[in-house]
Amino acid sequence: MGNAGAILIQHLITAADCQRCYQAMLERYPLQRLTINRHTWEFCDTGGDLPVLLILPGGLARADLAFRWLARGHQRFRVISLAYPNTIGKLADLAAKLQELFEHLQLEAAWIVAGSYSGLIAQAVLHYRPQLALGLLLSDTGVPRRSRWVWLTLLQPLVAILPLGVVRRLFWHGTQQFLQPMAASLRPFWAERLHHNIHHLQRHDYLRLLNWWRELDWHLGAARWHGKLAMIVAEHDGLFGQRDQQLLRQYYPAANYQLMAHAQHCASLAQIDAYIDWALAWIEVA
Repeated sequence: MGNAGAILIQHLITAADCQRCYQAMLERYPLQRLTINRHTWEFCDTGGDLPVLLILPGGLARADLAFRWLARGHQRFRVISLAYPNTIGKLADLAAKLQELFEHLQLEAAWIVAGSYSGLIAQAVLHYRPQLALGLLLSDTGVPRRSRWVWLTLLQPLVAILPLGVVRRLFWHGTQQFLQPMAASLRPFWAERLHHNIHHLQRHDYLRLLNWWRELDWHLGAARWHGKLAMIVAEHDGLFGQRDQQLLRQYYPAANYQLMAHAQHCASLAQIDAYIDWALAWIEVA
């Protein structure tokens, strides 16, 4: 394994550390594309006859940005990181198509890790297809909330009519705010990768992300996962703040709970090894 082996065990302190680990993992577990019934999934897969650990992407992330989960988890799990197809309109259809992917890959169920935007998506998917999960780990996320639907509905027509370049700049501005609390030594790597993703998304990609979120907030208030569940919460999360955190605890009072003290929403990237340490330890005893 050589140099790649060293990358698997070191902590990510600088952007250069992230870049080396990212490149090593993509060389070892390159992006794959698989089309099933006209819907194309993009994913990385460590393979092996091991329990499955499925990493769902944040709103602006892609499958490759779960590289650290691939690096840290591949010896104990078959780690699969996904990007959602951009051809699926409804969350019930997303759940059904994810089950088709499981069947194609001969997976029965997985431990599912979902943070931020995908924490919401995971709750919806498991509302429709609970059999896909052995357990669910949510990080820095919330629950369906109709009060949020209002501003998402106001945002949608702007995304539909503004020039695409303006839409991308608006999303990039929000992403810069999200990354600002991150250590300066790490920020360049994540900024470059997320900037790349933002500028490769098309208008229908942005609208799909918004439409899924609106559907979830308006129609899926009862969406709850009733299986094994753990939550990691950034104490000073600026996107899913105290109200969201309170609702999460009310929705899931029996969940295992880990508070990342003094952390902000970007902590799942800036402190990714701490998140992975806690997640793997929880799965071990769940």
